[in-house]
Amino acid sequence: IRRLKADFLPDLPAKQRHIHHVPMDKLHAAVYYEVAGAAKDILDRELRRDDPNMGAISKALWWMRYAASVPSKEGLPYFENALGELGTAVSMTMGTDYPKVRKVVDLVQQARAKGDKTIVFTSLRAFHGVLCKALKEAGCRVLSVTAETSTQKRVEKAWELRNGYDVLVASTNCLNRGVTITEANHMIITNLEWSPEVTEQAEDRVHRPGQTKEVHIHYVLSANTVDGKMLDLVGQKSAALHSVLDRVAQDTDVAALLEQVAEESAM
Repeated sequence: IRRLKADFLPDLPAKQRHIHHVPMDKLHAAVYYEVAGAAKDILDRELRRDDPNMGAISKALWWMRYAASVPSKEGLPYFENALGELGTAVSMTMGTDYPKVRKVVDLVQQARAKGDKTIVFTSLRAFHGVLCKALKEAGCRVLSVTAETSTQKRVEKAWELRNGYDVLVASTNCLNRGVTITEANHMIITNLEWSPEVTEQAEDRVHRPGQTKEVHIHYVLSANTVDGKMLDLVGQKSAALHSVLDRVAQDTDVAALLEQVAEESAM
């Protein structure tokens, strides 16, 4: 017998999802499309082999993931091999004031204006620091949880959110399970992982018993990048999982989707 959360927690407030496809500015696009072009060459080559090099495919995808979120000097070490001199120079001059970061700051400030608190999740190490810096510069009181934070301290910091802080910025896999943080009712997810379970678990940190406010989950994605294709892929995986549980047939061609990621990201 399959029971859904709504079956045994019917009194939880509503949860709304909002998908924000944020256009890149000129400098961000210059970095991203150069990285995506190099990644496309690798994906084109490997996906046409009988025995593709999965390490090379993973590297190409990581290049695009970082370039979509952290086109600045903080992200440069993660995709520098995919950039030429001009792209590297552009990346080195970029600060934290680009559209994806501005959107996150804007959403946190909107929540703060209503007296609400926010959790921001990213699984990209370099992006975590960029977000903390930008939010502090905007006048927000910021808590931070990373892989370097001990397990005990992670829980303590989550509880600290009630003590006058506006936002908790957390590494996704450090705080997306086993913690209830109903002090916040806004969540911003800035990049996706390949498994839908990762973000589904993250969403539930604020949508638990004890939550009294409507919950808002925001996905902030760079438009026309690998971000959108990962959202499509995760959605397909989630639908496939539920179709198995509900005994409904569904086919998913991951290789074809990866080819589409490469082609559209390089456009």
